Order: sequence, then structure tokens, then C-alpha cells
Amino acid sequence: MSKQMSFKNQVIGYILLILMIVSFLYFGVYQVATGQVEMDTQTAFLTMLILLIIGEVISIATKAFVPSMFISAVLFVIGFWTYFPQDILQLGGVASNLPTFLVMMMVVHLGTMLNIKELLDQWKTVIVTLAGMLGILVVILVVGSFLIGSETAAIAAPPLTGGFVAAMATNN
Repeated sequence: MSKQMSFKNQVIGYILLILMIVSFLYFGVYQVATGQVEMDTQTAFLTMLILLIIGEVISIATKAFVPSMFISAVLFVIGFWTYFPQDILQLGGVASNLPTFLVMMMVVHLGTMLNIKELLDQWKTVIVTLAGMLGILVVILVVGSFLIGSETAAIAAPPLTGGFVAAMATNN
């Protein structure tokens, strides 16, 4: 009896999930895209969460070969080009300084996960990484200063050598 009840609960759960997806696609995407209604706070927040979930699912499916942040960023860019209002973060209730705060918390969290003994054992990797970053900086600042100006090259250097965290720090 419990197996039958469990299967029934799963079917009900899937039906509710399908109903929620169809409702979101109609009320949250179709009506907003056709201009019948304005995007509200709940729809904006749910849209952002769905994009993050899609990125996470793809990352898990590819065993982190494709990072979830990359997929989410690509989806956000496509959304801004096509469908999203320019103020979707504010509309969804995400404060303007919250992304920067969350990135800084992630940096602290990653720093606490470092094993100093393992880092010392991998000293060659650390040296190669630092040399690569230094080489990128020299090329960007020398060649970039010549091509696009020193200010623009200096602004472009941190994101290219340190990724997303540096971009967020440079943005402020």
C-alpha cells in the first residue's frame, strides 16, 4: 500500500510541477513579452531563480565542465537582449549592492577552504599561475595602453587576470 501511495504522491508532484511551469510560461513570459502585463516583483525574482537553476542543472549534468555561472550569465545576456527589462534586479528585489556582497562572501568562503599544506605541496602550480597573471598584466597594460589607452587597459586588466571577482571589485 505504501508503494502505491508513494507513486500517487510522485504523480501528483509532477502534475503540480508541470502546472507551475505552464503557469510561469504563460503569465510570466508570454503575457509580459506580448505587453499584456508589466513584469512584477514575483515574476522577476522567479525568472532570475530559474536562470540560476538552469545553470546549476547544466553544470551538474556536465560534472562542472561547464560552470553554472557561465550558463547563467549567458542566459542573462540573452534575456537582456530579448526579453528582460533593464531593471530586473531592482524589480526582483535584489539590492544593487547585494551581488557585490555575495561575491565577497564567496571569496571568504573559498579562502577558508584552502589547505595551506596542499598549497605548499603544489608550489610549482602557484608559481606558474602567478607568472601567467603577471604576463597577462604586462601584455594588457603595454599593448592595451597603446591601442585603447592606459585608463581602459587598467580597467580591463583585473577581470582578464582574476575573473568574475575582480570584475565585481572593479565595477564599484
